Amino acid sequence: MTIKSSDVLLRPFTLDDVDAFYQIAHDREVKQFVPYAYTGFRRTAKELIRNYITYDFTNDFYYAICKSDTNELIGAILAYRLPNTKILDTSYFIGKEHRGKSYMMKALRLFISHIAKETNYDYLRFVVSPYNKISLGIMFELGLADNGDEMVYFYSLDWNRK
Repeated sequence: MTIKSSDVLLRPFTLDDVDAFYQIAHDREVKQFVPYAYTGFRRTAKELIRNYITYDFTNDFYYAICKSDTNELIGAILAYRLPNTKILDTSYFIGKEHRGKSYMMKALRLFISHIAKETNYDYLRFVVSPYNKISLGIMFELGLADNGDEMVYFYSLDWNRK
């Protein structure tokens, strides 16, 4: 499923994304804050992308974030269902040269709107390091406060269903 706005496109990954994904995953901040996205070798990046391609978009959602006008991969949104819940554990990252340009906020809003309207999940769960100032800013912009644990934030999808 592809979701598009004037600036951002969310689409399933393809094998053509391997090199761009590999480059983004090697960014120091991505490695620090989203370590499971880090792939030490291009072949492991390719295996990871192959895994993302095989998911059915029912319980797991793996989107390539692209610029709408060029289809250039600039980041990712990765979400999977926490067992026996209606909660999606959600993470995201974007290439350094695209940070601070509102691409991530636009991509997250598209993703949130889609998940709220097209699924029966209740919450998105974000785990954010207290040292990740950019992601903390995104949590603030989404209107989220920590959930008693300074690293866990929940976004109620009911906010987008009304």
